[in-house]
Amino acid sequence: MRSLTPNPPSSASPPARLRALLADDAFLTMPCCFDALSARLIEQAGFPLTFMSGFAVSAARLGLPDTGLITVTEMLDQGRAICQAVALSVIGDGDTGHGNPANVRRTVEQFGLAGFAGVMIEDQLAPKRCGHTGVKEVVGRPAALARIRAAVDARDARAGCPILARTDARSALGLDEANCSPLSSRPCATPWATWLPGAPRRASPISQPYVLCSGSMTTTGCSPPMRTPTARFDPPPGAACHG
Repeated sequence: MRSLTPNPPSSASPPARLRALLADDAFLTMPCCFDALSARLIEQAGFPLTFMSGFAVSAARLGLPDTGLITVTEMLDQGRAICQAVALSVIGDGDTGHGNPANVRRTVEQFGLAGFAGVMIEDQLAPKRCGHTGVKEVVGRPAALARIRAAVDARDARAGCPILARTDARSALGLDEANCSPLSSRPCATPWATWLPGAPRRASPISQPYVLCSGSMTTTGCSPPMRTPTARFDPPPGAACHG
């Protein structure tokens, strides 16, 4: 009889497995999942990691757009099922952290306990919008940094999972502001910074050489398409692409 568990659990923790992937100088493609079945299909296709998309979960679970309507409880419930169904690394969409810095800290702690390998936190003004739609409003630099500091505190105290710091400043304030965002600089002490959405058709806009980058693409929306290393998008070592 076939085991109900698709893959034996690794002795390494989910965050440790993700860090091992990031330590390799490779361009990583991580298709988005929205439930246990879609995550298992991604795993069976041979991808090393997946991203639990808030956009996709909101659509599949609630039939609603990605406009901040889904709750952290619903995201965690969906995430536990996904993380239990697969052995590959799963990164969770933490949106804005679902409140103030104290809420951000608890969100990251709960995502870690649910089995996620990493968590994305963004700087949009709540209620947030899907990253692939028009202009988004973002909080000021101090508030953005406070969110990431809270996420890092949770990582260091309990969760252990890397933090993907996302900025939407390019949409609202331009590329220069996005490049100066606290979410793309060393004080965040985070392993990743992301420049999604609206990636320009040139080399990565993140100027800091020590920042790993993540891009997002979808078949619809305002972000231009990317291709793995070509003239259109030349990612730095350790870059990741999800969509």
